[in-house]
Amino acid sequence: MNIPRAIHARTKAKGCTAVAEHALDIADDGSNDWMESHAPENRGWRFNGEHVQRSRLRVETRKWFLSKLMPKVYGDKSSVELSGSLDFAKEILAARKRVAKKCVTE
Repeated sequence: MNIPRAIHARTKAKGCTAVAEHALDIADDGSNDWMESHAPENRGWRFNGEHVQRSRLRVETRKWFLSKLMPKVYGDKSSVELSGSLDFAKEILAARKRVAKKCVTE
């Protein structure tokens, strides 16, 4: 049963890599970011914001899809940083004293 799982995992990883590479191709393709305007009042090249936004949406959709398929590889990374110190023995002793004091007063 492990061999089919291994094959499935490799195939899934290859497919996700292909999707990630396609997202890079979309991001790198700037062929339609500028278009020539033939309007008499505005001749020349103008920025095609609609195409840029569509490309951004396509890349973001693929990133989201990859983060759901393989979150350990393509998901958002989060890290926790701790500063300071904590003396567990001291804290446990203080908690026991509070419980003992509460039991005596009741």
